Amino acid sequence: MCEAEERSQASDDVEFDVVPGRLSDRSLEAIAQLLLELDARRSDSKDDRKETSPP
Repeated sequence: MCEAEERSQASDDVEFDVVPGRLSDRSLEAIAQLLLELDARRSDSKDDRKETSPP
């Protein structure tokens, strides 16, 4: 229990509802948003590499 409390305190911006074996809709939406942001960052970094690489 202590580890779960520490983890919830460590992530101030996103709270996950902890239910064994099941994620709440709010948690799934937060995960989806984070994945979309990560994908956008990866796409941006790939575009940067293409622009800076010699032809």
